[in-house]
Amino acid sequence: VKQLVSSLMSFGGMVNGMAPHSEPAGATINLTHQNLTGAEIQTLVREMGSVHAPPISTIKLGFNNLRDDGAMVVASVLSKNSTITCLDLGFCSISDVGVEALSQALVYNTSLKVLYLSGNCITEAGYKHLGTALSANRSLEGLYLTGNSGKAEGAKSVAKGLKYNQTLN
Repeated sequence: VKQLVSSLMSFGGMVNGMAPHSEPAGATINLTHQNLTGAEIQTLVREMGSVHAPPISTIKLGFNNLRDDGAMVVASVLSKNSTITCLDLGFCSISDVGVEALSQALVYNTSLKVLYLSGNCITEAGYKHLGTALSANRSLEGLYLTGNSGKAEGAKSVAKGLKYNQTLN
């Protein structure tokens, strides 16, 4: 992981070049399909905190094995961060426990605009957490949840949160 952090910083915080014009300005970290676990994400966050890094606006962690412990690490960062505007956690085996932590972070985060949670293990309980977060969050503009098992009651919970959130498309 230390080598990965060094590589990221040598590229000015970017992996795979510049972010497309459709993404917010700032550094992009693309770590999709890296077989990363929650423990490795925790180490990555700790190591990145020890080096001078440019502001990061986009983090792509999709298709990793982060699970709930990784989601909790990301949530901890998200609750204190004001530069991340796009976060991809799709297909990371995150369940309702991880979504609860992310939802709590969304209540306090004012910069995140797009959140990808598609293809995880989110049920109606996770959708309820998201619905509650959406009623308080005013920055999120895009939320992607396809491929989860929230069903009708989960959709109602999210819809209830959207009554108070006029920014989400």
